[in-house]
Amino acid sequence: MNTTDLDELLNAVLPTMEGSRAELLQQIITELGSRAEWKAEALLNMVRGYEAATTMHFPQALDDMQRALSLFKEHGHGLGVAYSLKNIGDIYTTMNDYSPALD
Repeated sequence: MNTTDLDELLNAVLPTMEGSRAELLQQIITELGSRAEWKAEALLNMVRGYEAATTMHFPQALDDMQRALSLFKEHGHGLGVAYSLKNIGDIYTTMNDYSPALD
């Protein structure tokens, strides 16, 4: 994206907001950064969970997947919630603990 594209985007999307372009751009960057931060944390927890499950450290895997699930729920990310629940169920199934897997 070049500067002209950015100017057009700011003019089209942000006409009602007050402040200089630099301030508006900083607000956008801050907002995008905060969104990316929780997603990165959730995905990191899922990766840790996969690694722990692969090495048969199931309690750690469940803990990491629960952390990811909590972040996805908190931010209303339905697909992340679904993946987390599936992974938690898979871990319980691997442990031959079918009751929690069904929940």
